[in-house]
Amino acid sequence: MPRIALIGGYTAGHVFPMLAVAEAYRAHDPRTELLFIGGRDSLEASLIAKRGYTCHVIEGSPLFGVATRLGRLRSYGAFLRGFAEARRLLARERVDLALGFGGYITAGPMLAARTLGIATAILEANVIPGLANRMVQRWMDLRLLGFAETADFRGWRESIIVGYPLRSEIAELAGQARAAPAGRDARVIVTGGSRGSAFLNRMVPPLLAHLLRQGIGVEVLHQTGLEPPDPVARAYHDAAVRATVEGFTADMAQAYARADFMICAAGAGTLAEIAALGLPSLIVPISVVADDHQVVNARAFASRTGATWVREAEWEEAAIVESVAGILGDAEAWTQAAMRMRTAARPGATAAILAACDRLLAVRGRREAVGAVKAVPTRSAKP
Repeated sequence: MPRIALIGGYTAGHVFPMLAVAEAYRAHDPRTELLFIGGRDSLEASLIAKRGYTCHVIEGSPLFGVATRLGRLRSYGAFLRGFAEARRLLARERVDLALGFGGYITAGPMLAARTLGIATAILEANVIPGLANRMVQRWMDLRLLGFAETADFRGWRESIIVGYPLRSEIAELAGQARAAPAGRDARVIVTGGSRGSAFLNRMVPPLLAHLLRQGIGVEVLHQTGLEPPDPVARAYHDAAVRATVEGFTADMAQAYARADFMICAAGAGTLAEIAALGLPSLIVPISVVADDHQVVNARAFASRTGATWVREAEWEEAAIVESVAGILGDAEAWTQAAMRMRTAARPGATAAILAACDRLLAVRGRREAVGAVKAVPTRSAKP
């Protein structure tokens, strides 16, 4: 069986697709050998460990947003150390395929795999390719895309559009029927992703208080990310809005199962999940991300689904309250919004990734076999 290295990290949006693909490989054949590679003191190490896997950690440091020359030198030094660590690890474990999921930690191991002659593939989940994937894409055997629009970028035309792989517990919810929150308080999830959105933490409690004054009752689950939950919880308490506030919600499947509406950032993973679930949403891209890529994600997603999205700089509470109330207060409007969300879903993403990787390994295996035959010395027949 092939030995597969799954590489990525920094945010849950990079880690959860790794886990989804790992689950699929194990379901396909439990003998598949999986190797996880992530960063030190990272989110990925803890999330992967909770699923019963071991994450091999290497050196690395973000390259985006490093303002000083000294900081950049340190980042590149960490990259080189991570490259060397990953190369030793991949060689020792005799890996057949390195599959990268993005995040700063990805670049070093993917280039190390290339130097070892290992088959390589990367998944780019956002519309605008991330820095790590841009660094390595020209040397990769496979480029897999979450958004079709990414293929318009230079160097990405020869790619396979697969979508974003969902964890099994999220994918299982996709087929369940949902009903509009008629005659009861609407259950709302607020999240800026695993690292959170300072903007949503500040702006959503007064927004939902305003909605409450309009006669739309809500029950909130708010994920604050890196910021402490207590100030946000106090804001909801002062606004008389019922809310559960947590730093990070590990069991999003349970939260999604009860949800009627989502107020969220525009990370690729979040957009894929709300599309699969048919969950009406207000999308607010985080402004302080590389290349403003969440705005581009939101624009592409909304063009397909009609979902409401707004930049942080264009936030107008009264207009947003009117838009949200129009969905939560009207069962027919809610149902139509839910149906439109599903038009962006790609339920076969995980299977498509495995199929593409299997084809790559099969092709490389045939080439290696042919090369081995050609390398066998021939003997001249005796007269």
